[in-house]
Amino acid sequence: MIETLKLRPNQRLIAISDIHAHAALLHALLAQVHYCEDDALVIVGDLLERGNEGLAVIRAVMELKKRNPDVRPLLGNWDYSMRRIIDEENVALIWRYIGTKRRQNCNTIFSEMADECGIALESEADVALFLPVIREKYSAILEFLRALPVVLDTGDMIFVHGGIPDEDLDGLDGENIYRYLKNDEFYREDTCFSKTVIVGHIPTMNFRPERQSANPFFDARRNIIGIDGGCGIKRDGQLNALIFRAGEFTFESVCDLPVIRALSDQQGSEGTVNSRYFDKVEIMNLEGPVAKIRHLPTGSALWTTTDSILRDETGFHSEATDEVLNVSAGEEFFLVERTPRGILAKKDGVTGWYYGAWEPVQA
Repeated sequence: MIETLKLRPNQRLIAISDIHAHAALLHALLAQVHYCEDDALVIVGDLLERGNEGLAVIRAVMELKKRNPDVRPLLGNWDYSMRRIIDEENVALIWRYIGTKRRQNCNTIFSEMADECGIALESEADVALFLPVIREKYSAILEFLRALPVVLDTGDMIFVHGGIPDEDLDGLDGENIYRYLKNDEFYREDTCFSKTVIVGHIPTMNFRPERQSANPFFDARRNIIGIDGGCGIKRDGQLNALIFRAGEFTFESVCDLPVIRALSDQQGSEGTVNSRYFDKVEIMNLEGPVAKIRHLPTGSALWTTTDSILRDETGFHSEATDEVLNVSAGEEFFLVERTPRGILAKKDGVTGWYYGAWEPVQA
């Protein structure tokens, strides 16, 4: 459940979390940070689901670990859940899950395995017949997932996917590890740590009430760092690498959004509001693909895309921002979404509005 890692003097440590079946982005990020086998590499859980390359991600991480003993993948809630329903042979649950994801136009690790084996999963009976194939053909992957630890302790840093209640690692409940993999409230808790605790699981946009930023979130008071950039979850998500060397933290990121170039200057705004997906809003005005909403926690009026407005039993919710990006002509940044009121764009990990002229940048 708990592993330790002793860093060598001046050894670089790279931490990545929530890859979510995006193998191409993982390889791009490792290339961007110039990863080498002298580095320590910590994968802070959730290799699987939300993307189409789960098998490729697992195989890549297994190969990295084979070549470098300082590659330390940890268990995430999605990795745990997928492994568990296979081990429990929960055919009905697997079939319902596949059906749900198909209705959402999403892939699953089960669909990837079936496609690779040339098997069509069209019924619960097909799943039942396929489970023995999974256990035989993918036994090495299943053993890899079963062996993943929950916590990594380097002496100065603790890595865990969801969060821990305190620094008493010996007191963690080994019979109920899921609470450390999926802790949706960790960033709202008040516990402070002497060791730096690095977590994934919750996209860092949800940490910030003032800015829609996917960059790592540093909470100096509590001594925690969130590094989940929302890859595979947020429309403007990215894959982050937190880099530690000689007592200093830096970061790099990659995303798969199209690159554009600004053709005009734009003065940025200050004092912005970030409406997070769980924040309640009310609809003030609908204008086709865009809507004006009131962010109830602050009373601020924001524009957002209509398709980003969600409704549940408590009311309406929407991810939205009123930030106007500071942009100079000639700068390159990322296109998130076009709207009749301008474009939502991402610059330096921050999503906001750009109203000027732009052109696509050819890859």
